[in-house]
Amino acid sequence: MKRTKVFYNVLILLAALLLTACQDQKDIPEVSSTEKNLVLSDHISNQKVMSICEDKYGQIWIGTFRGLNKYDGNQYHQYYCVDDSLGLPDNHITDIYRDSHNRLWVATVYGVCLYQANGNFNRVSINGSNKNIEKILEDKEGRIFFLTMTDLYQYDENTNTAIIKLSKMVEKNCYNYSCHIDRKDVMWIVTSYSVKGYRTQDLKLIVQCPVQSYPIASFLLDGHQLYISGYNGMQLFDTDTRKWGGSSCSIARLANPQRHGQLHPSVWRKRQPSA
Repeated sequence: MKRTKVFYNVLILLAALLLTACQDQKDIPEVSSTEKNLVLSDHISNQKVMSICEDKYGQIWIGTFRGLNKYDGNQYHQYYCVDDSLGLPDNHITDIYRDSHNRLWVATVYGVCLYQANGNFNRVSINGSNKNIEKILEDKEGRIFFLTMTDLYQYDENTNTAIIKLSKMVEKNCYNYSCHIDRKDVMWIVTSYSVKGYRTQDLKLIVQCPVQSYPIASFLLDGHQLYISGYNGMQLFDTDTRKWGGSSCSIARLANPQRHGQLHPSVWRKRQPSA
C-alpha cells in the first residue's frame, strides 16, 4: 500500500514538472525540420564577434567572422552560407538588427537577408554593385536602410529589393565612418572630415558641418546628442540645434576609470564643473 502511494506521488511530481517546463517554453517557436539539420555546439562558430542582437523570444543572435549563431540558453544553433538561396548570403556577418515589427535582419559582406520562422533566410535583392552591407538602420516610420562604404540603400517591401538612394556620401581617403538616425528622423553620417544630415523621408542633404578632429567612433545618446571620438579627444554635436557643444570627457578619465567613475556620457555631463 505504501509503495503504491509513493508511486502515485512520484507520478504527480513528474507531471507537475512536465507541465511547468511546457509553460516556460510555450512562447518559443518549435524547431523546424530545416533547423534540425543545423550544427549544434556548446561554443560559437568563431571568436571574432561582429554583432549581437536579441530576438522577441529572448534568444541571443551572435554574428561572427565565420557564421551566425543563435543561443537559446542551452546551446548554439550555427547557421552558414549554403549553395541554395535559402541560406545566408555569406558567412562573414557584419550586422544583426531587430526592427519595429520584430523581424530579424542579418547583414553580410555579400548581401542582407531576413530570418524566417521556418529556419530559412529570405535574401534581399540588391540593385547595386556594392553588397558589403555594414549597418542596418530604421527610422520612426519603419523605413529600412542598408549602409555600405559607397552607397545607401532603402528597402522596398513590395519587391524585396534594396534600392540605391545615395552614393558617394563618404569622402575620398576616408576609412572610418558611422551612421545614426536621430529622434527627428534625420540620418547623420559621420566621416573623417564632416558630419552630414539627411532627411530620411526624401534623403535630402539638409546640413553639413566639418569635424574638428579625425573621428574614429561615434555614439548617439537620447536621440540627439552625437558624441564623436577621435585621436584628439571627444566632441559633442547636438542634432537638434545643429551646434557643437563641450564635453567634459578627457583622456585622463578614460585612462583612470576607477578614479572618475562610470564613463557613460550622461555622467560626464553631470560632473562638468559649473562656470
